[in-house]
Amino acid sequence: MTILIIGGGVAGLAVGWRLAQTGTAVTILERGRVGQAASWAAAGILFPAVERTAFGQLTAVAHTLWPDFVEELEEITALNLDYRRDGDIFITFDEDEAQLRARYEKYEALGWLPQWLTGQMVRQWEPAISRDVVAGLFTPMTHQVDNRLVVQALAQAFVRAGGVLQEETAVTAILLTQDSVQGVRLATGDELGADTIILAAGAWSGQLAGLPPECLPPVHPIKGQMLALQMQQPLISRMIRRHEGSLVPRRDGRLLVGVTLEEVGFETAITAQAVLQLLQSAERTLPGILKLPLVETWSGFRPGTPDGHPILGQTAVANLLLATGQYMDGILLAPIIAQTLTQLVQTGQTPAIIAPFAIERFYGKE
Repeated sequence: MTILIIGGGVAGLAVGWRLAQTGTAVTILERGRVGQAASWAAAGILFPAVERTAFGQLTAVAHTLWPDFVEELEEITALNLDYRRDGDIFITFDEDEAQLRARYEKYEALGWLPQWLTGQMVRQWEPAISRDVVAGLFTPMTHQVDNRLVVQALAQAFVRAGGVLQEETAVTAILLTQDSVQGVRLATGDELGADTIILAAGAWSGQLAGLPPECLPPVHPIKGQMLALQMQQPLISRMIRRHEGSLVPRRDGRLLVGVTLEEVGFETAITAQAVLQLLQSAERTLPGILKLPLVETWSGFRPGTPDGHPILGQTAVANLLLATGQYMDGILLAPIIAQTLTQLVQTGQTPAIIAPFAIERFYGKE
């Protein structure tokens, strides 16, 4: 069996790695550099959805897979992925305290063992936090990982398992014959054959020619801008979240500040307005932060869908599988997507946990 995966982000890399480990011949085709799009632009926050739904279950199971997923990648690659399980503090100012109370009740009902912190307690835990913060919610369920190191590790693990990476290789069309996949056409005009194709091209997944409408994933780009400051010494020991975004400390001393949500198509520009917004919000939380060196700004495109949930599994075209539309949960969902898509390829049966996320929910069954 020959498998082509279109897209070398975290989903494509993770699925490719797991399939290659089974001895399957797998090639990943990436339009740019592997892991350099949404997977690179993320913050690496690992937090299950706060809902008792199929999506909540999917994210909860994914969350439980991360410790072993990281351990295996680190053992194979000798990379330290900066995986942390020290929780986060969701802070609030006067105007949001009622919302924080509601959040606390949801977490408690889910058994996540939240801890309510007064403003004074928040500053005992994190002394640099503003005195304007009136309360906080500590949640041990919130984990984080350095997403950029994860994609590097996945790429290495994939190749070591026998997978083939083809970067700077844009796919323009999927070739079909009698309602089954035949291969792909590249931007160069060349064609590659395949027994199975997995479309994992993120926000670009809906742009390929050759597919019938009911198999074309309805994804669209949702732009996010972030920036990084360089701390001389750690200002915070764990992630700080708030309604306006997150502050994520990294082992190398960077402090990630994010993130915007923008419906502007594939516009990549870093805007002064976004940088100002992010810095003002961060400074309100950590006074004096504006004196830190600004070392990086970047943007990325999350693959959004009409209902905000991923598109996973089989399509009406035989042997055409989808792993796209993860929106803000691409890093979190990587282990469960890799596990379930591998099972689907091997058995031909859709695992129950991803069945609700088939593309047919948008187009209906024929």
